[in-house]
Amino acid sequence: MPEIEKPDSDVYELLRKLGKNPCWCTETIDVVHANTVERKIFELSSDDPTPMLKIIRRSFDAQGSPLDVQFLTDRADIYRLHYSFSLYASGIPEIFRDK
Repeated sequence: MPEIEKPDSDVYELLRKLGKNPCWCTETIDVVHANTVERKIFELSSDDPTPMLKIIRRSFDAQGSPLDVQFLTDRADIYRLHYSFSLYASGIPEIFRDK
Protein backbone atom coordinates (compact mmCIF):
# COMPACT_ATOMS: atom_id res chain seq x y z
CA MET A 1 0.00 0.00 0.00
CA PRO A 2 2.73 2.60 0.69
CA GLU A 3 3.86 2.31 -2.94
CA ILE A 4 0.41 2.99 -4.37
CA GLU A 5 -0.04 6.11 -2.22
CA LYS A 6 3.01 7.88 -3.67
CA PRO A 7 2.08 10.78 -5.99
CA ASP A 8 4.21 9.41 -8.83
CA SER A 9 3.13 5.77 -8.46
CA ASP A 10 2.27 3.77 -11.56
CA VAL A 11 -0.58 1.39 -10.73
CA TYR A 12 0.02 -0.68 -13.85
CA GLU A 13 3.73 -1.10 -13.11
CA LEU A 14 2.87 -2.13 -9.56
CA LEU A 15 0.44 -4.73 -10.94
CA ARG A 16 3.20 -6.10 -13.19
CA LYS A 17 5.51 -6.39 -10.17
CA LEU A 18 2.79 -8.48 -8.52
CA GLY A 19 2.73 -10.82 -11.53
CA LYS A 20 -0.39 -9.36 -13.15
CA ASN A 21 -0.48 -8.14 -16.75
CA PRO A 22 -2.94 -5.30 -17.33
CA CYS A 23 -3.91 -5.08 -21.00
CA TRP A 24 -6.96 -2.79 -21.20
CA CYS A 25 -9.20 -0.56 -19.12
CA THR A 26 -12.72 0.75 -18.96
CA GLU A 27 -13.72 4.06 -17.43
CA THR A 28 -17.03 5.39 -16.25
CA ILE A 29 -17.15 9.14 -15.76
CA ASP A 30 -19.93 10.88 -13.85
CA VAL A 31 -20.37 14.56 -13.11
CA VAL A 32 -22.43 14.88 -9.93
CA HIS A 33 -22.92 17.08 -6.90
CA ALA A 34 -20.48 16.57 -4.05
CA ASN A 35 -21.62 14.50 -1.10
CA THR A 36 -21.02 15.57 2.50
CA VAL A 37 -17.61 13.89 2.81
CA GLU A 38 -16.42 15.32 -0.52
CA ARG A 39 -17.55 18.80 0.53
CA LYS A 40 -15.28 18.54 3.58
CA ILE A 41 -12.33 17.12 1.63
CA PHE A 42 -12.55 19.75 -1.12
CA GLU A 43 -13.49 22.53 1.32
CA LEU A 44 -16.81 23.34 -0.35
CA SER A 45 -19.65 25.04 1.49
CA SER A 46 -22.97 23.26 1.80
CA ASP A 47 -24.50 25.48 -0.92
CA ASP A 48 -21.53 25.44 -3.34
CA PRO A 49 -22.83 24.30 -6.75
CA THR A 50 -19.41 23.04 -7.92
CA PRO A 51 -19.86 19.62 -9.56
CA MET A 52 -17.57 16.69 -8.88
CA LEU A 53 -15.98 14.54 -11.55
CA LYS A 54 -15.99 10.89 -10.48
CA ILE A 55 -14.09 8.32 -12.49
CA ILE A 56 -14.26 4.59 -11.94
CA ARG A 57 -11.42 2.89 -13.81
CA ARG A 58 -11.19 -0.89 -14.10
CA SER A 59 -8.24 -2.70 -15.61
CA PHE A 60 -8.27 -6.23 -17.03
CA ASP A 61 -5.80 -8.81 -18.26
CA ALA A 62 -5.89 -10.25 -21.79
CA GLN A 63 -8.52 -12.86 -20.76
CA GLY A 64 -10.84 -10.21 -19.34
CA SER A 65 -10.18 -11.00 -15.68
CA PRO A 66 -10.46 -7.88 -13.52
CA LEU A 67 -7.21 -6.74 -11.88
CA ASP A 68 -8.08 -3.52 -10.08
CA VAL A 69 -10.67 -0.83 -9.59
CA GLN A 70 -9.63 2.79 -9.11
CA PHE A 71 -11.92 5.49 -7.77
CA LEU A 72 -10.81 8.99 -8.75
CA THR A 73 -12.63 12.16 -7.66
CA ASP A 74 -11.87 15.81 -8.39
CA ARG A 75 -13.64 19.12 -8.79
CA ALA A 76 -15.22 19.28 -12.24
CA ASP A 77 -14.76 23.03 -12.53
CA ILE A 78 -10.96 22.71 -12.58
CA TYR A 79 -10.47 19.42 -14.38
CA ARG A 80 -9.30 18.81 -17.89
CA LEU A 81 -9.53 15.36 -19.47
CA HIS A 82 -6.78 14.43 -21.90
CA TYR A 83 -6.95 10.95 -23.42
CA SER A 84 -4.77 8.86 -25.68
CA PHE A 85 -6.23 5.71 -27.13
CA SER A 86 -5.87 3.30 -29.99
CA LEU A 87 -8.16 3.73 -32.98
CA TYR A 88 -8.45 -0.04 -33.23
CA ALA A 89 -10.01 -2.43 -30.74
CA SER A 90 -7.50 -5.18 -31.46
CA GLY A 91 -5.98 -4.80 -27.99
CA ILE A 92 -9.32 -5.59 -26.32
CA PRO A 93 -10.58 -9.18 -26.47
CA GLU A 94 -13.51 -9.28 -28.92
CA ILE A 95 -16.05 -10.62 -26.43
CA PHE A 96 -15.49 -7.51 -24.27
CA ARG A 97 -15.59 -4.84 -26.96
CA ASP A 98 -18.41 -2.28 -26.92
CA LYS A 99 -19.40 -3.02 -23.32
